[in-house]
Amino acid sequence: MDLNTGSPLAPQSDLRGFVTLVRRQAVLIGVVAVLTAALSLGLSLLQADKYRSTARVLYTDPGAASGAIGGGDPARAVDTFVRLATTDDVLEPVAPAAGIATTDEVRKRVEVTATANANLLNVSAVASSPTGAANLANAVASALISWRNDNREQQFSARIASLAQQLAALAGKTSPSETAAASDLRTQLAEARAQLEAPDPELTLVNQAAAPSRPFSPRPTRNAIIGLIAGLFLGLGLAALRERFDRRLHGLDEIEQAYPWPLLGMVPAVSGNGRRNTNLVDFTRISALADAYRNIRTNLGLLSLDLADRKVWAISSAMPGEGKSAATANLANAFASAGLRVLALSADLHRPALHEYYGLNGKVRAGLIEVLAGEVKVADAARPVDAPGVTTRKGRVDLLANDRIFTDPAVLLQSSAMVDLLASARLAYDAIVIDCPPLLHTAEASLLDRLTDGLILVARLDHITHHEALRATRILETMQIKPVGVIVAGVKGDANAYGYGQAHTYGHAKD
Repeated sequence: MDLNTGSPLAPQSDLRGFVTLVRRQAVLIGVVAVLTAALSLGLSLLQADKYRSTARVLYTDPGAASGAIGGGDPARAVDTFVRLATTDDVLEPVAPAAGIATTDEVRKRVEVTATANANLLNVSAVASSPTGAANLANAVASALISWRNDNREQQFSARIASLAQQLAALAGKTSPSETAAASDLRTQLAEARAQLEAPDPELTLVNQAAAPSRPFSPRPTRNAIIGLIAGLFLGLGLAALRERFDRRLHGLDEIEQAYPWPLLGMVPAVSGNGRRNTNLVDFTRISALADAYRNIRTNLGLLSLDLADRKVWAISSAMPGEGKSAATANLANAFASAGLRVLALSADLHRPALHEYYGLNGKVRAGLIEVLAGEVKVADAARPVDAPGVTTRKGRVDLLANDRIFTDPAVLLQSSAMVDLLASARLAYDAIVIDCPPLLHTAEASLLDRLTDGLILVARLDHITHHEALRATRILETMQIKPVGVIVAGVKGDANAYGYGQAHTYGHAKD
């Protein structure tokens, strides 16, 4: 089976990409939505209550008679009255009666609309009290009716005066035409006087405004829901923007695209208490973490089928903090739990940490530095450690570590002493795992790769960026180093898609 599984995955669908975005940025989206809803609710509770009441005025078409607004077109007449209702002439008597300073203030509190196909004018008013809203709506409706009656009376009075003046001018005239004109004027004058004296049915108050039982504003529950919905959209926008500028690798497919080498296994994210020795896996128990390292051990075993002496593995990462030391310690324990004699070697002399996973803080007397300097033998410096889950008699982990730094590790790691150390270790141990420095910080990992049987890269999700992974890949290509595989750390949820024991195995490596 070919190990080359580094081809990019198919592009995600829009729906899958959206779901991935929501999952990654769920906290941001949730916080923004809740804060927006809380802000909307808080602002609503701080606002004063407002009440709205509506009076309804019916328009009756008087036809095309003299003085009719709209010229016999009811829709046009209603639209005209809607516009006239908020003019200064109509609202001027309302302001002092309602205790409002100006007509502009009345106009701000009043809205007049028309009901389609019903010839109704809806006069709505807003006030800080129920009775105030009802009284203001009724006052405006009454003022509009009064203004129209006064306007009609003025129109008919002016018409009557004009007709009377014309009739007076024909007094004493005896010609037939003048007699006929005078008769017609008398008829018009009588009709005008009759219309003036008749009640005006053009505008009628059909529904008085009543005091509302509850305020129409603010509406805290509605506003909170609207704020929540708006916050969700705002949160999604911020999440998309954050994703756009976030260069970290978040998904397994992104790791596979950045590192074109086989996937050895996925290590689930664990929550620690800051102490490294609590991150060691107990292989006597069933857990996703133990299963992950068993899978990695199995995959490395498959890689070694064609080479019986393939047993020395260098473990590194592009950047610090990706979990290479934890992977080294747990992989050593995984080998030992299978009955192998394992040497865990700490070659990160810039920031040694491997010994801390075995609880040896400040207890390392001699390590790799002393061995390479010829001050102590490997057998004396490598000390057996307690490996959780190692229950077989044969299996054990010996640790060759350091608790102090060295200023120029490259001098030691490329020395003949290092070559001799690994040669003797091959004879004494079944597996050797070496904790190497990060690729982008030093060149020691590249040096050690030439002395080992393969380099294993550890890549932590949500930690390494696209740029850092690209730089690490280019360094390895320049050094003509092809890692045997990648361990993906920090996988959220179950790292094994088919429950405990699911192995992501690969076949023989092709050299």
